[in-house]
Amino acid sequence: MSTASGDDGDGCDRDREKSSQSESESHLPHSSTSKPKRSYKSGAQKRVLAKEREKAQLALVPDPKQRKLTGLFKSPVLPALPAPSPSPTPSLSSKQEFSPPSSPFPNIFSPASTSAATESDMEIELMSPSPDIPDPDGDRASSSASTLIIRAPTPAETETAASELPLSATNPFQFRGFQKSTGFSENDKKILIAVHPVQPESTATRKIKLPFSSLSVYYQGDGERRMWLSFSECDQRIFCWICVGFALNRKSPWITGWGKGEGAGADWKNCSKAITTHDLSAEHMHAVESFHMFQKDSSVGHKIDTNCLSLRKRQITQRREAVLRIIEIIYFLAKQSLPFRSANKEALYALNVPCNHGNFLEAVKSRATFDPILRAHLDSAQNASEKRHQQHPSSRGRGSLTTFLSKTTYTKVLEITTRLILEQITDDVKKNGSTYSITMDGTQDVSVQEIMSFVLRYVDEYGPVEHLVDISVMESTSSNALLEYTLDVLEKRLSLRLEDLKGYSFDGAGNMAGINSGLQALLKERVPLSVFQHCYAHVLSLSLEKTCSSVLLASSTFDLLRDTCTTISESYKRSGLWKSVSSFICAKTRLFG
Repeated sequence: MSTASGDDGDGCDRDREKSSQSESESHLPHSSTSKPKRSYKSGAQKRVLAKEREKAQLALVPDPKQRKLTGLFKSPVLPALPAPSPSPTPSLSSKQEFSPPSSPFPNIFSPASTSAATESDMEIELMSPSPDIPDPDGDRASSSASTLIIRAPTPAETETAASELPLSATNPFQFRGFQKSTGFSENDKKILIAVHPVQPESTATRKIKLPFSSLSVYYQGDGERRMWLSFSECDQRIFCWICVGFALNRKSPWITGWGKGEGAGADWKNCSKAITTHDLSAEHMHAVESFHMFQKDSSVGHKIDTNCLSLRKRQITQRREAVLRIIEIIYFLAKQSLPFRSANKEALYALNVPCNHGNFLEAVKSRATFDPILRAHLDSAQNASEKRHQQHPSSRGRGSLTTFLSKTTYTKVLEITTRLILEQITDDVKKNGSTYSITMDGTQDVSVQEIMSFVLRYVDEYGPVEHLVDISVMESTSSNALLEYTLDVLEKRLSLRLEDLKGYSFDGAGNMAGINSGLQALLKERVPLSVFQHCYAHVLSLSLEKTCSSVLLASSTFDLLRDTCTTISESYKRSGLWKSVSSFICAKTRLFG
């Protein structure tokens, strides 16, 4: 370059004059039409400038760990600083605003004019080339000093950048960005299928503390592994990765992650129950079907999965048919008022033992003889019960087996049926004006327990209707205990208002009909317009008793009948003689009229 040469003469003098004039004018304001003088750099100076630019590029992301975390394995290319606009008071050293390329840290670059630099920020002084004066060698050598402020990313920005990592084998749960969208792309679904399920377990070299039992969570009751379930050690959440990729409901807790504190009843104690419920849900079934449809390109695997899915549908259909037959048997026994259970041998593994297993199991065995669906279900349940009894011979329960043949099944069916009947009665009362009356009476059974009967009475379009709605064992028969029982039946079980009670009928006992502290007095305080009526059946019984006891002939007749019955019933010979004489008299009466 000309400045680097050692030429003498007028040309050299002119260069010296221009250099001295440029230095003297650098401290004075330039006019709007003047152009800054150009300084030339040697090759060594250009190499130094290139190194400074490289250092500035590396300084864009100060922490190498953050650069690796956000996928910035290469530093972004630092663009040329914009040329300063003509100004009446330009300065060779000024802080200029700089717009870097896109980065996972959106606010990492802060203009000096908007925020002050902190201790974690850095200032880099760069030489900005001047675009006004062309370089004879084709390079821009003129420069002005500029300061670039680079702000370190905040923890929130670092976490946001980490959440934008692509889904891969090293990041199997990096699908949070898809939870609120309609689903994954085709490529993302393929990656999801390749990296899941993730089911960590403790090994000899690596100990993992799980908040649940891996045997009950990772495996079903029959020992089959749940291939749709994945567990994240970092989040302590359980995911259904099939629903993550293929379900339509993106708000499901099995997409966002099921764990402690998420929703009602979300606790690790209820984990197995929640998993079983999700496994049988229609939403999960639809996601599984979509998953198999997605794999239709893989011929062999798709055929196997399709056959498994069809087999599962057939099994579900057969189990539903078996349950319907079991419910029909339960209704038959309840309608005939027959007991369900036996004294012993109710376990399914002992079903082949020749003894009485109770009316319920005997009815199931009898119908299974001619019903192939119920026969298959009974054999399957019996084999599973025998297998469990061999593994746990000291256990008396059925464990996690679902057979629909235990006392739990028909107890729940009867409870649900009772609730449905009471709801129907309540609807009938409300359709017919919502007004009603009640009748209560108690008696002792053979076990010397006080049994209270509760009858609801109302009027529909066809006339008076009465329903026995409750029979309960009373621990106390005081008026306050009877009042609590009445309110429980009316308001909690029947969902009826106490204000709609128009009348009540009891016997003449003091705790029921007492005018001061009896049940009718307590109800009168709460419903002033209600009416108490002494039961007519009790009134008739008391009237007949008093009448017979006051007439001597009637009293003697009833005493004679009582003694005769006692004498005949105490001997089987006298009972036989009484039957033969009675039959002879009846036949003679029919013959001769």
